[in-house]
Amino acid sequence: MRQVTKLPGKLPKLERDNASLEEVIRPLVDASTTGSWRYVLNVLYLNGAVLCISDDVKVPVLVSMNGDPEEVVETMELLEAKFASAISPLISSGAKKLIPPVLAGLKKEMDKSKIVTANDTVVQNFIIGQVTHFLEARDNPLNRLLVQGAFQFGDVVAASVFDLLARLRRGHIQSTLEAVDYEDMVEGLQKLGLIESRLQVSVCSRCTNYELVLSRFLGEPDECPKCGNDWTTARLYTFTPPTRRSS
Repeated sequence: MRQVTKLPGKLPKLERDNASLEEVIRPLVDASTTGSWRYVLNVLYLNGAVLCISDDVKVPVLVSMNGDPEEVVETMELLEAKFASAISPLISSGAKKLIPPVLAGLKKEMDKSKIVTANDTVVQNFIIGQVTHFLEARDNPLNRLLVQGAFQFGDVVAASVFDLLARLRRGHIQSTLEAVDYEDMVEGLQKLGLIESRLQVSVCSRCTNYELVLSRFLGEPDECPKCGNDWTTARLYTFTPPTRRSS
């Protein structure tokens, strides 16, 4: 919201209402007047560019880590290897089901002289149309393969997300803060309602079990339900919009 200030003999001047900005920083101002909450002000020393997920995704985030990410490096490698070995046969099987009918249709249209192989654009458009029609068919045999592949994608998604969060957190810590101070800051900002959880990835270093949870209300990371070993958990936080903060 803007206010208009009219000065004698001059054009009206627009002034921005700073109420929304005050709402954002008020919890930090309150914390600065205490002795036990000042550590949350460490967030002001973090470079805004460093906080963003990437150059393309300009969303500032914080990442909390419970456990040592180095302990699950071997588990991550195994999850990625399991995905690679499991997905290759599915791709091969899918290609065998998809390519023959497309080639058969292409040959049929060529025999009718409707398609000239020298015209790359026409050939490409025909192939795209055939593939689209094949995938949209109710009895498409690839549907079963996609369902089967979805179970395998979980392995690589969990490993990739955990690796991304670990790298983000490492960049935050290396820029300014020590690991302990960083974790205290994240915990304090959450208690003040300035950040909210979005997802967490838990990986077990003993049995290679994993868990990926998407929620704004995450429970505390616990033991692996498969073997009882302590999880290594990375949790992603984003900054809470003022309109959704509790008073």
